[in-house]
Amino acid sequence: MCAIPLEQFANNAGKSVETIKRYYRSIPGITYVGGVYRIMSGTRYPFALGRNRIDTSAEKRRILLKAISEYKFIDCFKLRIEQLQFENMLRDLLTCGLIAENGLPNHFGANAYDCTELGDTVIEMKKTEAISQIANLIAEAAGRFAGAIISQVA
Repeated sequence: MCAIPLEQFANNAGKSVETIKRYYRSIPGITYVGGVYRIMSGTRYPFALGRNRIDTSAEKRRILLKAISEYKFIDCFKLRIEQLQFENMLRDLLTCGLIAENGLPNHFGANAYDCTELGDTVIEMKKTEAISQIANLIAEAAGRFAGAIISQVA
C-alpha cells in the first residue's frame, strides 16, 4: 500500500492534523495501528452534503461530480443509493468524459476518479444548467455507443 504522511493528507484536505485525527474513523483509507496513522495514497476527506438536496437521480449525478471535482470522498451511502447504481453513475460520468480514472490505489467510493476539464466546466454552471448539461452529455454518449453498435451489425 502506498502511504502518505498525515501532515500531507491534512494539507491536501485543507484540514488541521488534529481534525484528521479526531475524524479518522470516518475516512476510508486511514488506519491507526500501533500509534501510527497510515493513510493510503488517494484518500479523500468526506464530502459534506450540507444543504444540498439529493432527491432525484439527476441531482445525485451532479453532487457526485461536484464531490469528485472538490477531491472529496463520496460513496453510495452518502448519495442514498445502491452500490450498483453508484457504479452506473460513475460509468455514465466516465463515458461522457466528465471524469477520468486517476490511477491511485484508493478505490473507496469515487476516490479512483478525478474531474476532467469538461467536468469542472459543467460543475461551475448554475445548478439547473449543470443538471441539464450532464443529462445531455450522457444521452449523447449513449447515442454514440448505440450508433457504433448499429453500424457494426449493419
